[in-house]
Amino acid sequence: MVIGGSLTLQVIFGYELLVPLLNGLDNVLISVYAIQVFHAGDIGVGAFYAALGIGLSLSFFTSRYLKKGLLIVAIGGLLLEGVLLMGISVSNHFAVAFMLYILLSFAGGTGNACLDTLVMQETPSAMQPFVFGLLSAVGNTLLGLSMLFAGWLLEGVEPRMVGFAGGAGFAIVALLLAGYAGVRSKKKRT
Repeated sequence: MVIGGSLTLQVIFGYELLVPLLNGLDNVLISVYAIQVFHAGDIGVGAFYAALGIGLSLSFFTSRYLKKGLLIVAIGGLLLEGVLLMGISVSNHFAVAFMLYILLSFAGGTGNACLDTLVMQETPSAMQPFVFGLLSAVGNTLLGLSMLFAGWLLEGVEPRMVGFAGGAGFAIVALLLAGYAGVRSKKKRT
């Protein structure tokens, strides 16, 4: 009943069901890019994970200043993540990929903070543990399956192609969610 009555929660649940299906590709590709594409070995893997940490740390400082338009920021962040993933997949320089991973993590961290805030605002406090637990359980299960699929896919497909497809998938999901929110909000107004 709570989800059915809130357009925001419907969009968030769509986000939480679709994004983990693609997120596994990105998680697996971090190491693959560092080792196979950029030939940077373990240092490259560590650097890419450090870039993710830098981006998440920066998103902490930014996200606490966001008060309005949180759903738009979250969907925009997802769209930006998709574009950045496509950029990483075509990058020829390790330093450029490093910087793109910082921006990617910044966009994702900011978007996730917005989504968590919206879930808290839209869900009665008595139901918040259930909703957050459900989102976490479903999201992590789908993420694990996506990572398994990514490993299988990389056996026969070039990493850059998988990365580009994953980035395009993020962008498509963002556009679908924005379209759904736009159509549903117009119907409510009429």
